[in-house]
Amino acid sequence: MTETKTRRAALLALALLLAAQLAVLLYYGAMKQNFYVDGYFSFNLGNSRSPLVEGGSFQWGTTTPEAYAHDYLAVTPGNALNLRQVWHDQAVDVHPPLYYLVIHLLSAVFLRGWRFGPALRLGLAVNFAFALGSTALAYDCLRRITGSRAAALAGAALAALSPSVIDMATLVRMYVMAGFFVLLAVRWHLAHWQKPLTRRGLAGLLAVAAAGILTHYYVLLFLFFMGLWFGVRLLAQRRRRDAAAYAGTLAGSVALSLAVFPGMYGHLFSSYRGTEAAANLTDASLAGRLFGQDGMAALLDRFLLGGRGALLAAGLAVLWCAALAAFFRRKTGTKKAGAGEAAKASAPRGG
Repeated sequence: MTETKTRRAALLALALLLAAQLAVLLYYGAMKQNFYVDGYFSFNLGNSRSPLVEGGSFQWGTTTPEAYAHDYLAVTPGNALNLRQVWHDQAVDVHPPLYYLVIHLLSAVFLRGWRFGPALRLGLAVNFAFALGSTALAYDCLRRITGSRAAALAGAALAALSPSVIDMATLVRMYVMAGFFVLLAVRWHLAHWQKPLTRRGLAGLLAVAAAGILTHYYVLLFLFFMGLWFGVRLLAQRRRRDAAAYAGTLAGSVALSLAVFPGMYGHLFSSYRGTEAAANLTDASLAGRLFGQDGMAALLDRFLLGGRGALLAAGLAVLWCAALAAFFRRKTGTKKAGAGEAAKASAPRGG
């Protein structure tokens, strides 16, 4: 099969995977009966001037009184496309504003007042769009890493149809959108792995990094470790000018985010979330939160791997050992074959 036909076949397979992912997301989205509590906050902070405080006149429960919902979740009359209000509401909350801006703009255009069904479909549509985009990016990143379209499709399918991704996509929050920008940043680094850095490329990194930071602050942590890895690589290659431009671009993305959303400084250094995160990094129980019974590793095993993490790890260990054994066997065989050829070449020829 020619390269062109192989590429077309892979793109067709990717399109079928995206269609299958969309079908699964639509199925689970159709079964969603109500918002998780944070989903209400997504619409309240994006649309309304009235704060949504538990214990106030807004009633929590499996059914939402339409009058309360209209006051607290719909776009406040006369407040449509009021971006300053979105910025203000987020400054007094704990998250950056980009996701809430998307919710506000779509609500202002497509929602008339408040009804649960249309609002739910709007919130899910945002997540589904970014989930599909993330799958396409995962395929492209894996193709660049492995050099195999088949392996890239398999990895993208594993991500697209995993329970954690499906669950996250049906939660009307900013996490899928943040993941999209993380994958976009990964793709940028892979695309520039062997290429010299240009002004255009650095401008793209600046835009992607700032958009990710303004979606969720966790993207800052990812960019820090990715930047550390990529920057050290540039220095190891003695590309000091590229390393300085790269570091300056990442620093510029933080400065740009602060300029766009000054409330970010207070969120990171004085809000209860920011101080809690700083305390967690220095807490002696950090290892327990990572690897304890209810730590991060246990949560990933439970929700991403269905509780089969130990079995999967054992299987990967066996495969890894088999791959190492095959590698060294082949290497030994190559050395023996080379020695045999050398012996034949040095042997005296009969006259």
